[in-house]
Amino acid sequence: MKPIVDPTATTGPVVSAAAAARIRKQISEAVSAGAKLEIPAGTFPLDKDGSTFVGPQVLTNVTHDMSITVLASS
Repeated sequence: MKPIVDPTATTGPVVSAAAAARIRKQISEAVSAGAKLEIPAGTFPLDKDGSTFVGPQVLTNVTHDMSITVLASS
């Protein structure tokens, strides 16, 4: 598979598919708990299950008890 290279890109993949899955889970849990996605799902075609790319996201209505607010230690 040929790597996708975009010289105008300002973001890239996260360290692993597991890390991407963890980030997606935190976003999903935050939305389920009342946070709102401000960037529509599907905006970034490379952001899909199994990939290491997680598109930028803005969440509003986030509270301090949501897992997305906790810094990862690993």
